[in-house]
Amino acid sequence: ILIALVILISSFCLVLFLGEHIIDFLSNLYESYYLPFIQNVFSFCKGTFLWDFLIGVSTPEAEGFGLLTEGLKIPFIDVMPYVVLFYAILEFLGELGYLPRLAILLDRFLHKLGLHGYSAIPIMLGLGCKVPALLAAGRLETRRQKIIAMALIFMMAPCISQSAMMFSLIAPFGIKYLILTFGIMFVVAALTGTILNKILPGDSADIFMEVPSWQWPKASVLGRKIWQRTKEYLFEAVPLILAGMVIISVAQMIGLVDFIGKIFAFPTTFMLGLPQDTSSVVILGVLRKDVSIALLEPFNLTAKQLVIASIFMSMYLPCVASFFVMLKEAKWKDTLRILAITLSVSLLVCSLLNIIL
Repeated sequence: ILIALVILISSFCLVLFLGEHIIDFLSNLYESYYLPFIQNVFSFCKGTFLWDFLIGVSTPEAEGFGLLTEGLKIPFIDVMPYVVLFYAILEFLGELGYLPRLAILLDRFLHKLGLHGYSAIPIMLGLGCKVPALLAAGRLETRRQKIIAMALIFMMAPCISQSAMMFSLIAPFGIKYLILTFGIMFVVAALTGTILNKILPGDSADIFMEVPSWQWPKASVLGRKIWQRTKEYLFEAVPLILAGMVIISVAQMIGLVDFIGKIFAFPTTFMLGLPQDTSSVVILGVLRKDVSIALLEPFNLTAKQLVIASIFMSMYLPCVASFFVMLKEAKWKDTLRILAITLSVSLLVCSLLNIIL
């Protein structure tokens, strides 16, 4: 178990370190070259519907959120580096012969949640980015396992970008608040998985696998597998993400996002104890969770409010990219079930925290 923890933490830190640097590099290219170029190309239609759709609705919360700006930046710059790096690490560990051993080590714990040891892989992916995690969860054997695994992916911990923003905002109040935030999410996810294991029909599946001998991965084989995984992302996930961007862009332009924000103003204040003005930021979390958490900074929230807001915005609903990938893997009915579970649990937990803290 100790060796497993060292390997998992080391892999996670490697992906975090490399992913952040790659994203920073690509983001600089995007901001310095691509964005000015694309704005210049379509400057003839500035202020029209076409500009808002392709370049973005010009509001403080969603500057540049258009199909050719954020619509391409999210899947190719913000998500894809983590997808490729996580797949590279997983395929390396798989070729090495370690993943089956890891599945055996974690099997007993995950059985209590209605899963088997191999489910550790999509859950681990979720710590980096939910999109590859959901794609991996879609490979699980039964519908029951998919529902439990996907619920845990959304509730166990925030993605890497959210985590970075939460560290930035909460750490100044003390490390104890960070431990409290992440600890609550882990405990809530474990309890939710245990309850789902009890109430969903079916049994926890046993897993039978051959434990391969250790072998050093061949670069050619490893490269082919990483490319195959990357192609799955490019041709299966990216089109769905782009479709989601189109829907959200239209919703912003017709004022639907602002309307929903006003509806959520009451529960945001009464149940979560947050300022009413943060309701629009909460809704923005469906578009970009990391950006929405960062937008909490101007509200000068207390440590208690930041803990509650971070937990709620991490768990309550998936981002657009995750939603459409989950829709592909789990279909409509199970997607709605998972959304109902995560939203209900996050509202309940955060309302209780508002009373207790």
